[in-house]
Amino acid sequence: MIIDYIKPDAEFFFSFHCPYSYLSWELLRKKMKNCSGKLSPIGLSTAGSSLTTYRELWSESRWQKLAMYGRELDIIIKRPTVYYDSSVANNYINSSNSKFLEQYISCIFKAVFTDNIDISNNQTLFDYLNKNSVNSNLNLVNNSSPIESVDSELRMLPTIKVSNDSLIGLITESIFSRMLKHHLD
Repeated sequence: MIIDYIKPDAEFFFSFHCPYSYLSWELLRKKMKNCSGKLSPIGLSTAGSSLTTYRELWSESRWQKLAMYGRELDIIIKRPTVYYDSSVANNYINSSNSKFLEQYISCIFKAVFTDNIDISNNQTLFDYLNKNSVNSNLNLVNNSSPIESVDSELRMLPTIKVSNDSLIGLITESIFSRMLKHHLD
């Protein structure tokens, strides 16, 4: 699924389990509104992969820093008590109406990092989306298969790719702005 903006086109590889993906997604949404081109969000089910290994061992001070950065973007980030499988939520990215895809992805991140919702259960997921006025705006038909292959150059999540450039890890506003400016000039 693609979200239309002004050039440049961007791909966003992320995991609903990754708080850095959440922070980067919210920043990306805000910055891309001033651009045109296409944003292709690519949600990956990374439970147990090397891209998200040891997240449960992160210190409390790291989570406090994430929460502080989240407040700067007007979002709440809390440490999840359980990491639920994200395959169900990822499948709906491919079948969702692109007009509401941004809202859907933000809502799933909120479910994980604010409200600790089980995103692996269809009914729980639909109830949460309805509660947040998202489900009624989406054509959620689970007819997509999860993404099986990932770009061979992908080393870390999140990753934003614009043309031949990539930003990985926690993406700050100044770094992303420089990347966009470079591709808009």
